[in-house]
Amino acid sequence: MPLTINVSDDLRAHLERQLADGGFRSIDEYVEILIRRDRQHSEDQETYYARLLAIGQETGEITDDDHRRVQDEINAPRLEALRKSLREADAALDRGEGYVYDSAEGLLADIKQLAAERNQTRRTGTTG
Repeated sequence: MPLTINVSDDLRAHLERQLADGGFRSIDEYVEILIRRDRQHSEDQETYYARLLAIGQETGEITDDDHRRVQDEINAPRLEALRKSLREADAALDRGEGYVYDSAEGLLADIKQLAAERNQTRRTGTTG
């Protein structure tokens, strides 16, 4: 479903910088990813407040430790996914599958390409 939005010149300039530097293929893709992230954040916030409310109803109070524990529970799946990725990357390096870059520009170019591929995967659910 097409959607048209109007943004100020400074926001448009930011969008265009994101296209150039952020690994996004189009403004549509960038905006779609922002909306997905916002939706995830909203869902996390709803979960956070619902869990705190339940704690408050059960115990009569909500402590700083409750806040930290609930936030840790919400972040746990993403943190575990990150740890898994790091373990896989570490294993790849141990197998000699790393790459030595001759310049920061080469590394940055690869990072941008990987970001574009990741964003495409997130947007469509497929690779390539």
